[in-house]
Amino acid sequence: MGSKTTRGETRGKTARALALAGLTALAATAALAQSGPATLPDDRRDDVIQARQLLMDAIEEQVAPVDLAAAGAKADLQAVKDRAYLINTLLSAFPHLFPPGTRPSDVPDGGVTTNATPALWDKFDAFYQLSRTAASEALEASQAGDASAFATHATALRKACDACHADYMVIQSNPGAPQK
Repeated sequence: MGSKTTRGETRGKTARALALAGLTALAATAALAQSGPATLPDDRRDDVIQARQLLMDAIEEQVAPVDLAAAGAKADLQAVKDRAYLINTLLSAFPHLFPPGTRPSDVPDGGVTTNATPALWDKFDAFYQLSRTAASEALEASQAGDASAFATHATALRKACDACHADYMVIQSNPGAPQK
């Protein structure tokens, strides 16, 4: 007889897979950053930009149920706490995926586009701190003792994410239009 996989085991496997993907991207970026922006080949630049886009997509997938739970929607508290922990892990890696050479003006025509604004590189320390604040709030939400404490930290997480997006992300009025 085959064994049954519980929802918790499936969530755990998904969380580990996403965390591993994020950490792999982080390691690759760290190795690329050591070579310096002048030696970052176009195909690797595109890979780094795609890695951070994939990581942000994974964060967005995890944060939607967290936002709903924080707003009072009925949710399994442990399940959204697990998501918050994964968000913490992913956000901890995220700011390391913006090495020199991946700024929009550094991407050649035909390269992978980025929604990051040049301000991210100009004010990298502020961006890094916003990422750390969001990761910290996600960690606190993951360790909350009750739904009220979870909602407090999840709301703070949303505020940190919104502040970062407002300052460092190009918001497209036409989502189909590429940005450079």
